[in-house]
Amino acid sequence: MSTLFVDTINEKTTNNGVEIPGHVINVQSVKFSGTQSSTSSSFTDVTDLSITMTPKSSSSKFYVSCNIAVGTDQYFVYLRLVRNGVALLTPDDTGSNRSTSHFSYASSVVGGSAYIILHLPAQHLDSPNTTSAVTYKVQFAKRSDSGSQVAYINRSHRNLDYSGGYDANGVSTLTVMEIGG
Repeated sequence: MSTLFVDTINEKTTNNGVEIPGHVINVQSVKFSGTQSSTSSSFTDVTDLSITMTPKSSSSKFYVSCNIAVGTDQYFVYLRLVRNGVALLTPDDTGSNRSTSHFSYASSVVGGSAYIILHLPAQHLDSPNTTSAVTYKVQFAKRSDSGSQVAYINRSHRNLDYSGGYDANGVSTLTVMEIGG
């Protein structure tokens, strides 16, 4: 049996890099710690939750992970992951009463639960099959037939900054890892 010990691996060609299939090549992570709201049923980018990476090779995969803090005054907050503007994780069965492009939603009933912030996670292993730059984003929207509903990121509907100190804010994150193919 042989053992190989190395202190440094240098690439043979400048900017070609060293790629080991199945191993992480690059990691980027961003967070949004402010608050955002929307009364639109059209998907809107969540502030600061966008990452652009250029794949090392066309066989690279990207592991996308996010955790989004949401609140609402009623009904639903729809969330989705997108790559270059195209929704990922869309369900096969979309029926007439379902959103066609969300990875998760939060429902809230007017009243006590309007004080709640839910943290909604999503993970996806994506194969863009390109060597061109790819941009991953998180977007959110309210339910289309919900009137004056407001969808919130990183806060609850009733977040009124009371001096009692029990209003909570959240932090939302997006992490993308390139994995060698």
